[in-house]
Amino acid sequence: MAAFSQEQISVLVIAWIAIHILSVYWEQRQKNEKIHIPGYLIMMGISAVLGGAITILAPGNFVRAGGDEYYSKNIVIMLIENAGKIVNCNIGYWNWVFVLIMTVVFGTAAAIYFKSRKIMGVVSIFAGYYVLERILPGRMQTALLLFGVVVRFVWALYFFGILSVYYYKRKNYLLLSMLIAGICSQGALIVSPIVYTRCHTVMEFILHIILAECIISIGNADIVRRKRPRTVGFHLCVGFLCIYALCNSCSIIGGYKRNDEINNMNHYMLAEAGESYKDGYEIEEVELYKLYDDRYTTNMPYQEGYEYIEGWMKNYYELPQEIRFYWWEMKE
Repeated sequence: MAAFSQEQISVLVIAWIAIHILSVYWEQRQKNEKIHIPGYLIMMGISAVLGGAITILAPGNFVRAGGDEYYSKNIVIMLIENAGKIVNCNIGYWNWVFVLIMTVVFGTAAAIYFKSRKIMGVVSIFAGYYVLERILPGRMQTALLLFGVVVRFVWALYFFGILSVYYYKRKNYLLLSMLIAGICSQGALIVSPIVYTRCHTVMEFILHIILAECIISIGNADIVRRKRPRTVGFHLCVGFLCIYALCNSCSIIGGYKRNDEINNMNHYMLAEAGESYKDGYEIEEVELYKLYDDRYTTNMPYQEGYEYIEGWMKNYYELPQEIRFYWWEMKE
């Protein structure tokens, strides 16, 4: 059913079922058992492929692709540009705290399991870079943007590679298949003309599951449980992480709630303008308010590069395109 919903999720589900079937086959072969793939997995696979075919091969996708200048670009340039966008979308500068937490947790879990100081050394280098990148002055941060994308690309190759081996060695094929399927869902964007920020959502759900499992595996590791100071330190770190997550959630909910006041005001003004225009009144402009905090929105038409959203708003409220929108700052 999920494969029928959206292209990225279709790729995710198809990849997950395919890898899951392969893992069942591999386990049976390792145990010298008779190869038998459960019927429900085969039916799920057929259903997922059918759903993926309907969503991915929909005529509308080809209509949009045919008229897009993106596909007229050189294939190498197209792939390089989108690779950078995908990296920035998932583990970009904007969510550096999440990337830092993943670096420490993934690296620690792998280092404990493989008993490797080298992995902890790599963790320290990446963690130090992300902190340094954040505390540098604004101009230097701008200069590091391209370098930061390259660093994050290397980060993804290293840590996703380590995690794949980590789950394979532990024979946790369920999470291994989820990780690879999540990567496939992002890889599918390599040929997409637009990479929206929301495209990372599918992968982020999976990363949270893997993050939680790695935290649990660290807590259950003998090296932590045998020594009381390490046990106390682990629980303090987890407690701090929970407090941070709670504060972050409250901040997000509060930010959207605060912006909701202005969103409602703008909605009423636009709806009123639309009704007035239907009644035959001449309307030349509509005065609207900017949000309190643009971090708690996707994109707004007063932001540079997103002016086209005004056209969508005018269509929605049935206003002519020649009407001007004036955006004002809302005083506290």
